[in-house]
Amino acid sequence: MDTPDTTAIAAEGDVTLIIGQEQTRYRVSSGVLKQCSPVFASMLSESFSEGKHLADTGSIEIKLPEDNHDAARIMLMVFHGRNGELPLTLNPVVIFEVAILADKYDCLSAMRFAGHLWCVADELMTEYDISARWLVAIAACILEDEEAFARRTADLILNHSGTYYDLARANE
Repeated sequence: MDTPDTTAIAAEGDVTLIIGQEQTRYRVSSGVLKQCSPVFASMLSESFSEGKHLADTGSIEIKLPEDNHDAARIMLMVFHGRNGELPLTLNPVVIFEVAILADKYDCLSAMRFAGHLWCVADELMTEYDISARWLVAIAACILEDEEAFARRTADLILNHSGTYYDLARANE
């Protein structure tokens, strides 16, 4: 059920996702979710209680308390073609969180184009410290983006003077 604090990513959506500890609410389309993510496709099939409820009532609320609400909003906007409202660049932490969700929901293909743009933004990388750049390299790896991974790791090689083991441990 919609509340005043529900963000309608799909105006005629039939699913409300309640994301993170903040319980941020997004109304989205089950059809789009199923098309973009095999995980959501399974969850919303009649084999699962969520899918049965959706079929019986025409709408469902699904709580995803472990997910990052900023990353989820961006992922859902990509799914729903709301590209004009997406930022051209993202903070490296958010890029990493989006990649984590793309992997979790098995939607790497749906996120490939937007993820690539965010991961190859060279002008952005000069603004951030080496730890943030490391996160973008890991995101590029998760997103299976070879070009972005090559750029980000070259950046690390050229700009990091310590050990990569220490860099990885500092970012666990």
